[in-house]
Amino acid sequence: MDSSSSKYAKATYSTVVFIIVVLIFWGWRSGAWKNTIVATDTAKEAQANNIGAVNTWNCGDSGGNVIATLIDDKTLIISGTGKMADYKSDIISEKTLPWYNINKDSITDVVIEQGVTSIGNNTFKGLMNLTSVTIPNSVKKIGDNAFFECSSMTSITIPNSVTYLGMSAFAVSGLTSVTIPDSVTFINSGMFISCEKMTSVTLHNRVRTIHEIAFALCASLTSITIPSSVYSIGMDAFGDCANLTSIIINNRRPPGIDYYGAFGPAPGYSGPGDFAAKRKLYLSKACLYVPSNSIPAYRADKGWDQFKCIKPIESAPIGGK
Repeated sequence: MDSSSSKYAKATYSTVVFIIVVLIFWGWRSGAWKNTIVATDTAKEAQANNIGAVNTWNCGDSGGNVIATLIDDKTLIISGTGKMADYKSDIISEKTLPWYNINKDSITDVVIEQGVTSIGNNTFKGLMNLTSVTIPNSVKKIGDNAFFECSSMTSITIPNSVTYLGMSAFAVSGLTSVTIPDSVTFINSGMFISCEKMTSVTLHNRVRTIHEIAFALCASLTSITIPSSVYSIGMDAFGDCANLTSIIINNRRPPGIDYYGAFGPAPGYSGPGDFAAKRKLYLSKACLYVPSNSIPAYRADKGWDQFKCIKPIESAPIGGK
């Protein structure tokens, strides 16, 4: 190849590389710009309809393309693509939630739009007047403490796209019932602790582990059905569930249970007094329903042998009540 041809080839190669870089850059810019347009359009629409004040922030992970729009201090819209940022739980953190500085107690609705893939840690923590939450099927993760202390939130629909629910994700909330989607394989620590109004829990047959204090202090929970897929239940998973009287277990083999027990009074929450006496009284009110040919195994298993009432699953009350 002569020198002129070589120079031409190098020039052509450089041009192609330059074009590719420009296309990648503008592709990224157009994505970010598109999300900005969405947020701007939402704000303009709100203002055009005299809805009220509008505030917007970037709340994407590592500067990602997720925008939060707060309309009239009431409706918080999360739009864009990718992950939300994780926030620390203390209010003096460098990543303090931006809407907390507006008036977090006035927020009643959260709408997460299609394209957002995760809800960050502590994102909606302490929104005590939040009553309505919309989660699209693009969300795969709900972070730690995401809805902690949302005491006015009585219901939430978790889509089947979600595979991870964080620690204490719904703790101290106002949930009255919850259905765990079959995409979730374990119940994280403290996930529903102190949900005092919780009366109904539905676990699908892919849950394998229920971690410690997952449902502790759920005072209104009267029954629980544990699917046959569960092989491990952590310490005080149902501790201090004072009205839990019906425990239905479909597993023919007793699931592993923490040495200190998963049911009955929890030492850390029960207050002073004779703990052993409290546990005995607690478990005297509850009945365990298991496959009939597995009763001897449950009676002999350390942890499950604390139940004095163990009956065939066929005799369980309809609806667990």
